[in-house]
Amino acid sequence: MAQLNGGFSLYKRSRKSGKPVYYAKIFDPKLVESEVRISTGQTSKTAAALWTQAYMEDLANEEQRKRDERLNITMKKFAEGFWAHDGEYANSRRARLRTVSLGFLDNRASLTKNHIIPYWGKYRLKDITARKVDRWVIDMASDNRNAPASVNQRLQVLKVMLDDACRQEYLKENPAQYVKPVANKYRKKGVLSLDEVKKLLDYKIWPDYRQYAINLLTLATGIRIGEVRGLLVSQVQ
Repeated sequence: MAQLNGGFSLYKRSRKSGKPVYYAKIFDPKLVESEVRISTGQTSKTAAALWTQAYMEDLANEEQRKRDERLNITMKKFAEGFWAHDGEYANSRRARLRTVSLGFLDNRASLTKNHIIPYWGKYRLKDITARKVDRWVIDMASDNRNAPASVNQRLQVLKVMLDDACRQEYLKENPAQYVKPVANKYRKKGVLSLDEVKKLLDYKIWPDYRQYAINLLTLATGIRIGEVRGLLVSQVQ
């Protein structure tokens, strides 16, 4: 049971019938953020004191349970609903006018289910270290079935989730922030050929005319897909 250090006083309140009932005023800052007044339901001061002590013990144990739960939360538990369309992460981005499409959230949810949870699900957040994350990344990169871009994408998903864990005060710092992405040595940089551009300008190859319009807009102006998503109808002439 949790240890208590007082933190309450008692006073009587009369009733229309029967003996006065004792009320407790609890002002222990370890248990309540502000002063709490509650009826003990007791007509004896001794019984009221015992009731209040038991009540405060329950509060203290509940607070300790919550602290233990936060301290020992696993990645699997933390990830539940993280990428939900109306979840806290998505709403937080929208509140800051940052683009977050449903497709993006679904994609990240899939990556979390298929790659983050199978490896990190049983880990407590506090037990995830930079060294362990780095080992995970190196092991994935060493597997020829994993393209460097895929490895980096999974690392980015983990970083975002642990960043949010810091925001919610589960962690003091994000261990994944110290892990660098792997090099994509197979990537060849270049520009589209004239024939490739002409093919992209053929609206018949696009399953949705909107995709063609977006492609035409990006080719004509050079703006990025995130900027396209942020456009309003009133801004398009």
